[in-house]
Amino acid sequence: MLRERDCAALRDTLLGGGRVTVSLADRGTRPVDGAFDNGVVAHEYGHGISNRLIGGPSATTCLLNDEQMGEGWSDFFYLASTPRSTTPEPTGREARGIGLYSLSAPDGERGFRSSFYSTDSDVNRQSYDDVITAAVPHGVGEVWAATLWDVYWKLVETYGFDEDLIHGSGGSNRAVRLVIEAMKYTPCSPGYLDGRDGLLLADRFVNGGADECLLWEVFARRGLGYSAEQGAADRSNDNREAFDRSPGCIPTVKILKRADRLYVDAGDTVLITLTVRNDKADSVSGIRIVDELPAGLTVDPASFTGPGSWILDGERITISLNDLPAGDSISLGYLARTDPAWMAERQDLPDWDFLALQGNRGWTRVDTGGLAGEGAWFVPNISGDQDQVLQLRMPVVVTGPAPVLRFFTCYDTEPAYDAGVLEVSPDGENWQSVGDRFLRHAYRGSIDGRGKPTLRGQPSFWGNSQGYREAIVDLRDFRDQAVYVRWRFVSDASRGAEGWYVDEIELLPELVRYDGQVRVNTREGDRESSSLPGPGVVVNAGAPGTVAIDPAPPESSGISLFPNPVRDLLMVQLPEAGSGSLRLQIYSAAGRPVRERVYDSRPGTGKVIVNLGGLPSGAYVLHVAEGSRVFRQTFILQP
Repeated sequence: MLRERDCAALRDTLLGGGRVTVSLADRGTRPVDGAFDNGVVAHEYGHGISNRLIGGPSATTCLLNDEQMGEGWSDFFYLASTPRSTTPEPTGREARGIGLYSLSAPDGERGFRSSFYSTDSDVNRQSYDDVITAAVPHGVGEVWAATLWDVYWKLVETYGFDEDLIHGSGGSNRAVRLVIEAMKYTPCSPGYLDGRDGLLLADRFVNGGADECLLWEVFARRGLGYSAEQGAADRSNDNREAFDRSPGCIPTVKILKRADRLYVDAGDTVLITLTVRNDKADSVSGIRIVDELPAGLTVDPASFTGPGSWILDGERITISLNDLPAGDSISLGYLARTDPAWMAERQDLPDWDFLALQGNRGWTRVDTGGLAGEGAWFVPNISGDQDQVLQLRMPVVVTGPAPVLRFFTCYDTEPAYDAGVLEVSPDGENWQSVGDRFLRHAYRGSIDGRGKPTLRGQPSFWGNSQGYREAIVDLRDFRDQAVYVRWRFVSDASRGAEGWYVDEIELLPELVRYDGQVRVNTREGDRESSSLPGPGVVVNAGAPGTVAIDPAPPESSGISLFPNPVRDLLMVQLPEAGSGSLRLQIYSAAGRPVRERVYDSRPGTGKVIVNLGGLPSGAYVLHVAEGSRVFRQTFILQP
């Protein structure tokens, strides 16, 4: 049997006119039975453990989905039951193969797996994104086994190695127990982050959370960090890795600034949320928050939501709080209106050419699928070799103090193989990718090494964008130059998907945007700052409605809630007509009232901010009574 990556190398050689010679090698050894391989026995026995424990004692078919880690758990049991198979004093940095005895393979070979198992990053560099192109199930399991092996040796580093693998009390024993206990807290049909969270829960119940930050250090190293995304557990190619630790493991006071929307029409109102966290071991006091207000932003003092003393002096908001206990957080919020007369001049790019560098299914203008439900540029992702280009017919001069190219994109391609790039050229012949010039929504990453050579090694858009995304590219490097612009899509002959949409393309001399830095300090000397993601809240060029606003509060004949799901501050948009007092009541899913607030009069903005701090995550129903009218709407509170 040949591995797929070996076959790809052979295929590339043949396509390039080269010659491939195949011969049968005689190792001079007889094949042996895997039943005599201690590691293989431990691996197969491990399947019995994981199949029994994952999803609960009454479930035995929970490891059939694409991202399940059954092979990874079993490889871990192989490694943990034979820790001294390569050296009498192991450290975890050794290169461990799998199934060498069964293969009659000498020491120093990988065996059945694509990489050696080792805590040495020069030996094993696998991370969560490697799952995307891995074979199901064995390849998918490799990254999980590598993660568990890192956990094993991190615990050995902390608590020591015990030669008694069965009855010992060292970090080696602690690791095996943690892995087995974690299976009991891992749901049926799990993905990697389900398994990660199972380990954290097991540590909390078995060790009182003593090793939580140690675990996060390992998870971050393998791409299973705090902000990683799993996607659907029945797919192994829609995840997104991240290398950050849990904020709770960084013992500082933190502040986070967010906006409910990151692009608006001039004159729109934005909800700004400020969240302060105390991840230190002790309470902090004398908390002072200063939020700088950019020019053109008008704050409504009546919208201030949250505890403390608030002062608005035109250029900044100052909030003073008494104290914040260890492990607690506070969310504060306010509404701010953008300047209705301040917007950039939009330069449309109307004339385009379609070039087929390979294949015959190129870019077209489609009537549906656009950002606002109207037309857009689209190229399908078929199961075939394609290299298709949407190119500006004539060059355009890049002018302005801080020029940018702004467009909206939506794509669903074969992950890590079929991809698109944005390129610029001074002459229409010599092209370069915009690379790391994105101010918002950067490339997903490089395609797999087995992908088309055209884009191999280049960062690009691929996978599923989960709807339309605003992309902004910094063009200051091309200022005062005439350049061509093109969107290029490349696919192979393997699997296909929907394709790539591009809409609302515009060249701007500079962005009209709002973003002010917020700072927090405490009496104990803590200092931290934060800003909105990327360039902040961007104002659409042209008249309101030129670019669709998405996301937006859902349309309703009654009230509208935004965002929904929500984490802390919920904005309630009231119906246009109405007067008199307002009564807001929140009910749990069981129908129990959990919060109530009464307003003597209707706010002039027609918007009310509700602070959900202190409520557990789950589904709730908001009742709004105004005079004789009563409105009800459900919302989801996220953790």
